[in-house]
Amino acid sequence: MTKKKFKERKPIEVIVKVETLKNGYSLDVDGKGYLYFDVVELAKGLILHAGLGRTSPTTKFGRDALLRAIGNGSAEKKLQQEINRLQNQVDQLINKIHGIKKKQAGHQGEEMLCLV
Repeated sequence: MTKKKFKERKPIEVIVKVETLKNGYSLDVDGKGYLYFDVVELAKGLILHAGLGRTSPTTKFGRDALLRAIGNGSAEKKLQQEINRLQNQVDQLINKIHGIKKKQAGHQGEEMLCLV
C-alpha cells in the first residue's frame, strides 16, 4: 500500500476589516472596500470577496446566483464542461501536429512547406 504525497499548499493571507457604519457595514478586503446594508449581505460579501477571491463588485442578485451555483454544484458542472471542452481542443491540436509530423517524415528529402 503506497501513501499518496499531497502537494503542500502555501496559505493564502487576506486582510479583512469590517466596520459598522450608520446605515450598514463596510467590508475592506486587501484594500478594496465594499458596502453592505445588512448582516446577511455582509456575510455573503465576505464569502465572495475573502473566501472566493472575487475582486469585482457584485449586485445582490449576482451574489445570490453565484452562491446558489456553488451550493447546488452547477458551478462545478459548468467548470468541468469547460475543462472537457478545452481538453478536446488540446487533443485535436496534438493530433493535428502528429499528422503534420507524419506527413513531413514521409517526404524525407523533398522540400515541403507546411503552414499551420
